[in-house]
Amino acid sequence: MTVRIVFVVLAWGMASGVAFAGLPLVAPPVSPAKEQPAPLVLDRIEETLPPLPRSPEEEDRLRAQALFATARIKQRQGKLAEALALYQRAFRLDPHSYPILEEIVALSFRLKRADQAIRYAEKAAQLGGQNRRFFQVLADFLVQAGRLEKAIQFYRRVLELESPQEKKTAQHVLVVMQLGRLYAVTKRYREAAQAFREVLHALENAKQYGIDARVRARLLGNAGATYRLMGRAFLEAGELNRAEEAFRTAHAVSRDQPTWQYHQALLALRRGKPKQALEHLEEYFQLKGTSRRQEPYELLQQVLEKLGRKNELIPRLEKLHQADPKNVYLALFLGKRLVEARQWKKAAAVLEQVASTDLKATPDHAPLVGQALRLLVQSARQLQDAELLARALGRTIDVAGELDPVEEELKVALEQKPLVEKLLQRAEKQLQQAKADFGQVVAAALVAVRAGKPDLARKLFLHAIKLRPDEEAALLMNWGLALLEDYPRQAAEVFRRAVEQKVNPDGQVAFLLYWALSLELSGQTDEALKVIDRAIAAAPGNPQIESRKPWILYHAGRYEEARRGFLKLLEKYGDNYENEAVRQVVRTARMILSNIAVIRDNLPEAEEWLEQVLDEFPDDPGALNDLGYLWADQGKHLHRALEMIRKAVAAEPDNAAYLDSLGWVLYRLGRVEEALKYLERAVELLGQDPDGVVLDHLGDVYHTLGQHDRAVQMWQRALKALDPKIEQKKIDQVRRKLQRAKASQGRRRQGTVR
Repeated sequence: MTVRIVFVVLAWGMASGVAFAGLPLVAPPVSPAKEQPAPLVLDRIEETLPPLPRSPEEEDRLRAQALFATARIKQRQGKLAEALALYQRAFRLDPHSYPILEEIVALSFRLKRADQAIRYAEKAAQLGGQNRRFFQVLADFLVQAGRLEKAIQFYRRVLELESPQEKKTAQHVLVVMQLGRLYAVTKRYREAAQAFREVLHALENAKQYGIDARVRARLLGNAGATYRLMGRAFLEAGELNRAEEAFRTAHAVSRDQPTWQYHQALLALRRGKPKQALEHLEEYFQLKGTSRRQEPYELLQQVLEKLGRKNELIPRLEKLHQADPKNVYLALFLGKRLVEARQWKKAAAVLEQVASTDLKATPDHAPLVGQALRLLVQSARQLQDAELLARALGRTIDVAGELDPVEEELKVALEQKPLVEKLLQRAEKQLQQAKADFGQVVAAALVAVRAGKPDLARKLFLHAIKLRPDEEAALLMNWGLALLEDYPRQAAEVFRRAVEQKVNPDGQVAFLLYWALSLELSGQTDEALKVIDRAIAAAPGNPQIESRKPWILYHAGRYEEARRGFLKLLEKYGDNYENEAVRQVVRTARMILSNIAVIRDNLPEAEEWLEQVLDEFPDDPGALNDLGYLWADQGKHLHRALEMIRKAVAAEPDNAAYLDSLGWVLYRLGRVEEALKYLERAVELLGQDPDGVVLDHLGDVYHTLGQHDRAVQMWQRALKALDPKIEQKKIDQVRRKLQRAKASQGRRRQGTVR
């Protein structure tokens, strides 16, 4: 969509890790002393090129070569950051050039920009890079970072680059084992089984591969767990004999009898022997095993279905539960089945037992408690039981401090007004109780805000503070955040109270930030600026906090002041690559500066800021879309704009802004029929919140297709949706279109237009 003023909504958060979802975060530029970012030498290079007839792709490659040569010169001069930016621009013009990527990756590491280097290294792997050691190091790094799919990509590249001789070494087997583990963890079992077969062959021929005791220990690690992982991969790949052998080896190592019975049951079922599988499962249950969590009960359900006895499942589970009441995995599984069977009261009794689990003693059971609470809210809704709902929500507050874990189910429950009214009436009675349940009071207060009763919420929050004065800071934060979206003035009062009473001296910055935000959202910009200055003074040198001040100015429409603030931030932090959070601040600042440049009608500057974002984040959907849209709107670089916007849409297929951009660039390319479906989809996604520019675009497409009445309808809707404060130019354009359409209709009525 457009690069019109979209209030960038990121995280109004802090380096301390406090997340402030749904609100903006802004950041720094690169050449603060300058009135606008210094453009790269691309335009001057183009002026030196002879005007020969070339395709757009040929033009891009030629421009890429010129940029590459200039980058080499900058690099020899020691101007590494400038050289890197030129290489990055060159690569965007010639995205199949491996030599350019090599320079980008090498320079990024040299400049200590590791995350940026990895982004481009991923592209190098896709293009067939040859540096095996380099890809090995990156793969290991990505495993540590938890980016498993990307790690798989690099490990595969390592293996592709090995010579036949290297495939007979211990190092090769170690890489294959790592790949096998990653495939298994990501549930790509056939590929995992293939890797594990190779590892087992190498272990059987250890001397041939140079595998000694040290390497064997590295390969197997926790041998019992490793062989179980192999067994699962072989099982899911349909290699049952190998699976049994791996499970048997795991049992020989770990002597875990319940797990062995479970694996025997799995194998029996896969071999078409459900009766035998049931026998093994009954052995597992008698041993009261819990190591396999809910898996044995899921297997029991499958076995009974195979035997045509699925009606036995709940009675069997209830019997097992009576014999092993402390088994939380069993209780939760039973609760789920009772919910499916719509036995709501029985389900609630079992699920409340799970929800009451002592998480201090067993913190790893927290996900199970979360599942139970969600099902309890659902049960309470079905039973129209306000007492049960209050207990479920109260327990959620006790274990999570918020209602987010049950948000999806709570949304549905809140639509049932009588149930909500009962809940709030019950809560009002608790106001008179000195020993009211703390969690239930807080939960009711949060529900009251969402039910449009902020005054009742106030009474409940104040009562909660009386119940637990030591938790006043957390309660005020929850209260203020609950009010922020719909009642920003009241939220500001809550945050002001927290600051003035110094309820949490260590957390004052967070309260100041939210106080400033709520003031701005309620239209009190000058007061918001005073408060944000206090936050900046309280936490000097924090770019995330400093970025809030220009964001406030931006949100208030004071664009020139906002621009100066962001430029100052970029001057201070633009070259700080030590912290990824800082890089996100920088990225957001550049995105907003681009928007401001569009508002100021300085499109070259707007494009340059987006280019700088893409230098660092080459696959950033927002920057790809916005730059592609700017080019499409100006009718330039259309082939490149199309590819960029397609990437953005692929990343977020239901983003109405991106679909609008894709429709618009196709329209500019003359592919009007293709454009229509994307623009209509964009309007559909926007629903009751139409965007004037999107409606204008769709009107243009209808007009070009000869659907004049529909075009007029869209343009009329666009006029109502466009913001005269920042889109007056577009409003004037749409009015002229409507005038021409009206005149054309008149001529058609007179028979002068056929």
